[in-house]
Amino acid sequence: MHKRVQIVVRNPGYEGTESAMGELSLDFRSKDNYVKAMARFTELLNDASPGRTIILINEDAEELGFNPEFYHSHRATNVDTWRETWLLPSEGNPSPPRES
Repeated sequence: MHKRVQIVVRNPGYEGTESAMGELSLDFRSKDNYVKAMARFTELLNDASPGRTIILINEDAEELGFNPEFYHSHRATNVDTWRETWLLPSEGNPSPPRES
């Protein structure tokens, strides 16, 4: 099992630029650590208390912290099926071309 969590956050002060959004990611190889981290992550996202930071820690003691006020979205999936997605800058560039 090798899971990746990717969190998309807003970058305050950079609205209207290509740096308006950013992504943070953290990998987990241990199922137990992943399940515990995601349970805590969900709990903290649902908490409405202001002025806190959410920190995820994997089995290698790597930490990912962010202010949930800037949280936009997240995804978590197996690394071996991971596919890059695209983010549009706030200016609204068109999506990538699609096959007909």
